[in-house]
Amino acid sequence: MFQLLKRSPKNVLRMANMAAAQSLRIDYLTFLPSHLAHKILSYLDIRSLCRATLVNHTWKNIIDTATVVWKTKIADYNFSLSPTEECYLSTHSYSPTPNPLDMHSIYRNIHLSTDHMNHFKQIVRRHTILRRNWGRSHYRKMVLEGHGNAAITCLQFDEEKIITGSEDGRIHIYNIMTGKLAHVLRGHDGGVWALQYVNNTLVTGSTDRTIRVWDIEKALCRFVFRGHSSTVRCLKIVLPTNVNPDSEGHPIIEPSHPLIVSGSRDTTIRVWDLPDLNEPSMALSTVSEEESVSQDYLKYDALSKHENSVRDLAAYGNILVSGSYDCNVIIWDLEKGEKKFLLKGHSLKVYSVVIDPKNRHCISGSLDASVRIWGLDDGECKMVLQGHTSLVGILGLVDNYLVSAAADTTLRVWDASNGDRLHIMAGKTGHQATITTFQHDSQKIVSGSEGGVKVWDIKTGELLYDLIKDVNTVWRVCFDERRCVAAVKNDEVTQIVVLDFGFYGLEEENE
Repeated sequence: MFQLLKRSPKNVLRMANMAAAQSLRIDYLTFLPSHLAHKILSYLDIRSLCRATLVNHTWKNIIDTATVVWKTKIADYNFSLSPTEECYLSTHSYSPTPNPLDMHSIYRNIHLSTDHMNHFKQIVRRHTILRRNWGRSHYRKMVLEGHGNAAITCLQFDEEKIITGSEDGRIHIYNIMTGKLAHVLRGHDGGVWALQYVNNTLVTGSTDRTIRVWDIEKALCRFVFRGHSSTVRCLKIVLPTNVNPDSEGHPIIEPSHPLIVSGSRDTTIRVWDLPDLNEPSMALSTVSEEESVSQDYLKYDALSKHENSVRDLAAYGNILVSGSYDCNVIIWDLEKGEKKFLLKGHSLKVYSVVIDPKNRHCISGSLDASVRIWGLDDGECKMVLQGHTSLVGILGLVDNYLVSAAADTTLRVWDASNGDRLHIMAGKTGHQATITTFQHDSQKIVSGSEGGVKVWDIKTGELLYDLIKDVNTVWRVCFDERRCVAAVKNDEVTQIVVLDFGFYGLEEENE
């Protein structure tokens, strides 16, 4: 064959080359078994996958219907899914071809289309656009009237509503889509300093020393818990959680049922059973009746090993961690209602605590300007993180990113696994006053201080942009994948600023 080709003229060689090239041109993706094709595609990033759909109709069909590939991208890019999306993923964990009609039913609130496209791809598309809009500061702004001139002390929101608590003793519930004030909850005789809700159950704590449990949809107070003798400063709803670090292992559910944990300036912690709103509740008209009902739901009375006000609480499974103005941190066993370890080391008041279940640590921030990392299993101080020069008032932990905010106007990012400092957000681009609030994820930090709200890249420590400018005070800021909500004071009036990063590029959701 070689000798024959060697003696052939150029035009024959040219024809032979074209025939050989055509024979060797194989669309490997088309002819591979689907599981092998999906394995190859899983190594591509989202941009490359989208470009690959332009090769031909066959590739587009393979990629669009590659459920396992798009599910992998959701995990690879660490997208924070909405409850609706979480519900869909959990109910279709092993379904290779989702039912479009079922998907349409589940997604009726966000109007995902029901064409032939893989719905996991639509989830990836949605979150890619949202992340791009965050990066470009591309949002629609809505400003809601707050609580007059009263400070907003707590804030929580979801896909449907925003709930705020204020020093005026009132709780506001807003429709997040329209901005309309749907309900005003009255009942507390003092400022609301703690608030958390799960599904339709809202729990609030106040300077009037009571805890109230509300039915959100009916805007009705269902239970009043009495027992604390001073301000309820912090509270947590603790839901049963799988605490087994082996996700493939047998589930270990802790605690056995939902709880409320409250911390007070009276130095005590109380643990209550979270009421089921479907249970009948007696009409409460006197303090004695409320105290009687309180005893029915009180699981542990006055865990009182602290010697001063309980400032912050963190919970995971049966582990409860409390930080106090007595300079100490305590690790509790929620199942037994007993103290496990008293953690001494801070020289001034403890303001914030978080739990790191992955590394079996808890972390505390103090007025002594330090951050301490403690062992959950032995109560020993593992690391002392130094660098702040004033009160460390707020801590946050997502993945291995530990973020601390201080009265020295700086944010610091640490590696929670080894205590290494990764970034300092300070200087001309940083805040110029005490940082009053922040939230972060694995991509960004959103922080607030006197003057405005800033967005930072958590991986580089660089300022991305000023999100809100020229406000007097920022009390609270929180965000999800789509929205950022901030409680601010502007011209002596409180406002709720809602920034919607899903308005542009996702028009089908806003119809």
